[in-house]
Amino acid sequence: MALIIGATPYTPWQELSTVLAPLGLSAKDDDIETWYRKSDIEKVVEGNAIYILLHIRPERALAAALEEGASIESALSEWCDSVQHMLTFQKDNRANTLLVDAFALAQEPAGLEQWLSGVGYKGGAAYQAEQVDLPRASPLMLMAGSFYAQQQEGVERLCSLLEAVSIPLNDEGYCAPVVDVSDALTDIKRRTEAQAKRSQDALKAEAESLEIQLHKVQEELEIEAKQREDAIQKISALEQKVDLLHGAFEEKELALSREIESQKREFEERRDERDTLKSENDLLLLQLHQTQEDLEDLFQNEKKLKAELIAVKKSQNDAQKELGTLELENKEAAVRYDEQAKRLQNTQELLEASAIKLEERDAHLRTKEDELKLVKNHLAKVQEDLKAYSAKSAQLEVSRSRTEKMLEEAQGSIAGKNRKLKILSNAKRTATLRAEQLERELKASKHAEWVLSIEIEKLKDSKSWRIVAPVRSVTALATGSYKRARQKHDVDDQVRAIKNSKMFDAGWYLEQYPDVAAEPIMPIEHYIVCGASEGRDPSANFSTQWYLSQNPDVAESGMNPLVHYILHGKQEGRQTKSELNESRAIKV
Repeated sequence: MALIIGATPYTPWQELSTVLAPLGLSAKDDDIETWYRKSDIEKVVEGNAIYILLHIRPERALAAALEEGASIESALSEWCDSVQHMLTFQKDNRANTLLVDAFALAQEPAGLEQWLSGVGYKGGAAYQAEQVDLPRASPLMLMAGSFYAQQQEGVERLCSLLEAVSIPLNDEGYCAPVVDVSDALTDIKRRTEAQAKRSQDALKAEAESLEIQLHKVQEELEIEAKQREDAIQKISALEQKVDLLHGAFEEKELALSREIESQKREFEERRDERDTLKSENDLLLLQLHQTQEDLEDLFQNEKKLKAELIAVKKSQNDAQKELGTLELENKEAAVRYDEQAKRLQNTQELLEASAIKLEERDAHLRTKEDELKLVKNHLAKVQEDLKAYSAKSAQLEVSRSRTEKMLEEAQGSIAGKNRKLKILSNAKRTATLRAEQLERELKASKHAEWVLSIEIEKLKDSKSWRIVAPVRSVTALATGSYKRARQKHDVDDQVRAIKNSKMFDAGWYLEQYPDVAAEPIMPIEHYIVCGASEGRDPSANFSTQWYLSQNPDVAESGMNPLVHYILHGKQEGRQTKSELNESRAIKV
């Protein structure tokens, strides 16, 4: 005969292995929590097997689900479904099926062996019953699971059915787990402090990261600013160098122009002087030709005179008077001849001097021509230098354009860094605002803890604390006039609606109205019960009196103004004080 185990979800059946294994129990296809819920369950049921179905209270199952981060609604639905299938399976296989409370089995493991012996099972090794400490959920999760289970219809009926068909291993019965409110409050405080510390650590880490990024951006901006200053200095140096080269070029060009003009004037003067000398030379040549003609005439006259002298000598005897006259004339002709010879000699000397002067002028002109060629060569070299300078100037202009482009890119990069710096500053400011909001929430949570502690102390002093179970006693907190006020205003629904809307700031409420902090009541409940009727505001973003004055229909209905805005006013386009001020600020 085989023993097969099944269990409801979140049942700690693994921890019970030390109790179940010695009895010879095994899982059904290694799917302990689901095999009994299959649609074809008739095919897997074995007639000669004994089935032990483990279950736990719904409060414990919901607490375990919350600890694992599961949804409390889905966890309860799954527990109810598994319990219904387990009850159906037990009803169909009553003879060989035992339903066992897992926590009762952990406390009284020997009782299971006795029940198995009662149904005729004698398998398994020598059995030594030892208690097992099962893992327990935190008081806060257990209290939440207890409250939620109590609020759901049909859960208590399923618990009653389970208690009726389960084997009694102890005398305690199938009772709901006891919740220690003090432990729950301690757990709340511990979780709140842990959450606040995690939030503060996260904000601190984020702030440090933002600060590191800010320093990095500042360093990048400083490097880019330095690069920009270096580029500006280089550009200024290049501009000064270009100005100096341009000035030197203009001075050199002006000097060359002046020198060329001077050379041109000197060349013109030399050419004029040459023309003058040529005119004088032509005149001298003309005079020389004239003198030669005169000499030729004198020579012809001399020949004639000689002929006449010969004729006179032949005719000396004929005329002595004519001889004397001829001699006188001869002397005069000789004097004239000497004068002409001297004049001719002087003319030749002048011609020779003019020729020498002409040769000197030609040599000087050739020298000037050579100098002019040198000037022309120098001018050509200067023009080549000018072309090279122009090319270099063009390169400098291209380099200057490129530098200006790099400067524009650097300016664009700096603008991007500035935008990034602005974004980081906004993020840092948002983180600071978030930290302040968390501090206000922590303050409100501490106030809520203080209010709960006061209520618990009052509860502990009452007779009901000693009579009623702790879980049910928490429900008795809402008694007396405050309970009637909660029932009148339907506080629970309104609290849930306001909390979901995120429009109530508990920290701000306590700061604005210190008298509320001294009262043993939650800030949000105080606003719902009496704060709104007293004209108090739930946060800086909603004005109670202004909303009622702008919406008289809400004032006549007697409905809480914030609840009305959340449920109806927001969809109808009605405004709060903060929205109106914001719209005016945008218009300005």
